[in-house]
Amino acid sequence: MSMWEEIEANDLAALLKKKEEYIQRCLEMEIDAGKIVFNAFADYADHEKYISEAMHVKHPDWDLVWLVGSLDSKLPDYVRKVQKSNWKKVIYEMETAKVWISDLPILDELVKREGQIYIQTKHWASITLKRFYLDAATFNSVQEKRSVWKRESEIIDYIVAGSWFDRESCRKGFAFDKEFIMAGSPRSDGLFRTQENKKKVYSCYEIPENIHVLMFAPTYRFSRESGKTVHQPGEIDFAYHAVKDALGKRFGGEWKIALRLHPSVVEAAKEMEFPDFVFDVSTYMDSEELVSAFDIVVSDYSSIMFEPAFIRKPVLLYAPDLDDYLENEYDLLFDYRDLPFDMAETMEELCGNIMKFDEDAYVNRVDAFLDRYGVHEDGHASERAVDFISELLT
Repeated sequence: MSMWEEIEANDLAALLKKKEEYIQRCLEMEIDAGKIVFNAFADYADHEKYISEAMHVKHPDWDLVWLVGSLDSKLPDYVRKVQKSNWKKVIYEMETAKVWISDLPILDELVKREGQIYIQTKHWASITLKRFYLDAATFNSVQEKRSVWKRESEIIDYIVAGSWFDRESCRKGFAFDKEFIMAGSPRSDGLFRTQENKKKVYSCYEIPENIHVLMFAPTYRFSRESGKTVHQPGEIDFAYHAVKDALGKRFGGEWKIALRLHPSVVEAAKEMEFPDFVFDVSTYMDSEELVSAFDIVVSDYSSIMFEPAFIRKPVLLYAPDLDDYLENEYDLLFDYRDLPFDMAETMEELCGNIMKFDEDAYVNRVDAFLDRYGVHEDGHASERAVDFISELLT
């Protein structure tokens, strides 16, 4: 070990000791029965956002605390922001809160106290495409990740689920045999605010009201061999001009295309060059607002594909590397070709699917598919989740 490595190791050991001592002090404090801590992948989005909104309406006296990456993030005035890098504040708020609501794993140094309630929301809706966590082969070679989710399965009290399919996949993915909150998908409540979201999103990107928008939302890639996420800008092969022409011929009007990269690879967009009718929405906080505001979604293997379908908006699939993906990346929960969306493996096929899109046939396929898996979103999942939590606290 070099001198600098030794110094860093000593500094880390000292910090861990400080944290342990501070946690012990916090464990001696009373739990605040009205404090709820939210911990989400995004600073203000996902299921946590919509649950906290409903919670404020039903229980305005509760203390709602959000862990955020930046204190500059815009959150409602009724929410208290705590920066994630401020470990003392994070530990204090977590160790003295009655309820944790999170779509991320809880920090392993935190101690879940007797009487505290941990609700895991996961970060997808009422149905997802890929096997995940302890049910995913991609995790077999990454022991550290498996250890994280094994600990989660031990400390989680409830998981929010939106369908029988969601519940059963979570049983396997989380190795979870406790109770589910069968409320629906809280984050999908935002999809039902179409006019409000369109006004907000169009204003953000200065899009005239008469413009139509297709959102292209490819997901990241995962290397089973290295156990890492991989993504290069060159992997995104999308014929923007051809797609725009097809949209105009099939649906009429003027079209733009929005690119939405997965949050883990948003930096890739900074190195890309786009036609003037393409714009990047990868850093927009709330994906539900985008889905609700835009007209059509094209994806590959991202589970965002299901959410436009909840409100019967058109979804098209473009999967040029399907065979390679199925062989080398995530295992799927069902046959990709059984999805209710028209699938293309080439740009020519995608443009052809746009040209021959049949709305009535599409809606019938989506209705049958969602019904088969028990998915019935109505825009009120957050309220049901809050009602369940209210009963826990009374």
